[in-house]
Amino acid sequence: MLLGKFECEIAGHRLTVSSNGTHPGEFDPNVVFKRDAAGPGEGGGGGVRRKKWMTLTDKTIDRFAEDLAFVGFTGSPAQLDPSHNQHVSLIGKISPWFSSKSSYNGKDREEWNVDRPRAAQAPKAIDQHTLMEADALWGDKFKSSQTSYGGSQGTAPPTDPGDAPF
Repeated sequence: MLLGKFECEIAGHRLTVSSNGTHPGEFDPNVVFKRDAAGPGEGGGGGVRRKKWMTLTDKTIDRFAEDLAFVGFTGSPAQLDPSHNQHVSLIGKISPWFSSKSSYNGKDREEWNVDRPRAAQAPKAIDQHTLMEADALWGDKFKSSQTSYGGSQGTAPPTDPGDAPF
């Protein structure tokens, strides 16, 4: 469940090796950010801090690289860590984030993610069997709705492109 969208300021970040050691190339960028509005169940003003752990694996790298680029990161993974001699700091960068509520092992928790535009995906083609199944399942509802409104609410496109007003 979406809890809200917020402008957040990066307050710190570092790169750590994953504590569970299941993947040798797994790193956790720990991004600490603050936002102006209080979180769910919190009262009052700003400065509320949240952490976002981004576990980098072969499966997650594309998404997290895009998220970090969106918030202004222009370096290599090692440059996320302040100890790197060419560290790229995100501290002070402001970017849109969204918060959602989820459940893990029976406990509610907040999840935070960068609110960046997502690439549109082309619709997948549907085979004829699936189309026929959709008609069989819901065709009657469509037909009854169209009958009750008379099907006259929209206007038909011009039959001759020369008839178009622009």
